[in-house]
Amino acid sequence: ERQSQQQQHQQQQQDAQAGKQQQQQQQPEQQTAGHSVNANHRGSAGPAGPAVFAAVVGAASAAERKRSAQAAAGRAVAGFALCGFGMGEPPSARSALLSAAVQHLPTDKPRLAAGLDNPEDILEAVALGVDLFDCTYPTYATSNGYALCFPLKPSGQGGVGTSDNVNPDVGADDTKVNLWSVSYRMDKRPLVEGCRCFSCKNHSRSYIHHLLHTHEMLASVLLELHNTHWWLTFFAAIQEAIQERKLEQHVAWFKKRRQQLQLQQ
Repeated sequence: ERQSQQQQHQQQQQDAQAGKQQQQQQQPEQQTAGHSVNANHRGSAGPAGPAVFAAVVGAASAAERKRSAQAAAGRAVAGFALCGFGMGEPPSARSALLSAAVQHLPTDKPRLAAGLDNPEDILEAVALGVDLFDCTYPTYATSNGYALCFPLKPSGQGGVGTSDNVNPDVGADDTKVNLWSVSYRMDKRPLVEGCRCFSCKNHSRSYIHHLLHTHEMLASVLLELHNTHWWLTFFAAIQEAIQERKLEQHVAWFKKRRQQLQLQQ
């Protein structure tokens, strides 16, 4: 019986040793596979890796943005990221800077713009051929206690939004409502009349004004819900205009409305 136990113990040791050797033999294969996956992640659009976008830069120089776009256009990537906007360049120059780059990029790959910070810039970029956007505009509005309210469509086309809130004295204009203002402390209306977001259907301006002044986190939550909904509806209106082949008219209407309101102020 003792001899049988010894033989069983020896067999267990041999099995354990064989298992370690097998694990050591497999380890280099696993490391090689890992390098293969990492290399695939650096590729343009491999089936197991993410899509890689080439950066197009150039700061406030149209010539440099053109040169960067021409260099990026020949790369084996899934798309292009137009970077460096909102970094100090004159707002009036953004359209020319975008155009200088976009016209040299392939039309069969998406273009993403980062740093554009208002609806007018977004519309201008869409008209020039930009497809995707990385924008902090709704988050900025939320963090400052604003509710977006700019009209999404011309009147008579099912649009909502209003310019009745224009009041520079309380920090409001035709794009946003300043919920910090005491002028809203008794205002029982929704953030924007006609808006179908959760915040507008269930809460009032006075309630969110109260939450802001009591530093309740719920104020930011409700404003973020509204502003994100409004921003996505803004893009839905752009998509609708594209589908109806009316993008040019849509952009012209938005710009004209904005210019008229600025003159009134």
